[in-house]
Amino acid sequence: MGCAAAPAAPSPSESVTSPATSPTPSGDAAPAARKAAALQAIQTAEGAVKGTAFSLDWSRNRWELEVIADGRMHDIYVESAGATIVRQSSSRAEAEDALLLRRAKVTMADALTTALGSSPDLTVVEVDLDSRAGQPLWEIDATSGSQRQRVRVDAVTGTII
Repeated sequence: MGCAAAPAAPSPSESVTSPATSPTPSGDAAPAARKAAALQAIQTAEGAVKGTAFSLDWSRNRWELEVIADGRMHDIYVESAGATIVRQSSSRAEAEDALLLRRAKVTMADALTTALGSSPDLTVVEVDLDSRAGQPLWEIDATSGSQRQRVRVDAVTGTII
């Protein structure tokens, strides 16, 4: 058996907070609770760096967000209820990502609300800003039972595509 390596210290542009414990929603309340937690996580992450959310993923029982602010891409990890940042780091944002985000008139939170409002049994898994034929759009991946589906929302008009 080998020795376990000591945990790496955070880099100068990274901060770590002890994770809070929050129950994971289950049953019929799961989609609504997960949506509320996702919206809270977006608000928490955007507020922390005074930026705009670019992507959101539900992974390892936490939210992982990319937020662009002042030419930086901030990777922000938020506990499952969406209110507490447990880790964050940043790097230079890609110019293409920053331009795409500037062209989007609809926020991630509004696109998520639109997408999940069309089907209340959907549980959010991932949200990304992408482009098709040069037009920005939000892609929302969600599950309903064991089925995974993608809802696309026009990032300029806010309509479901």
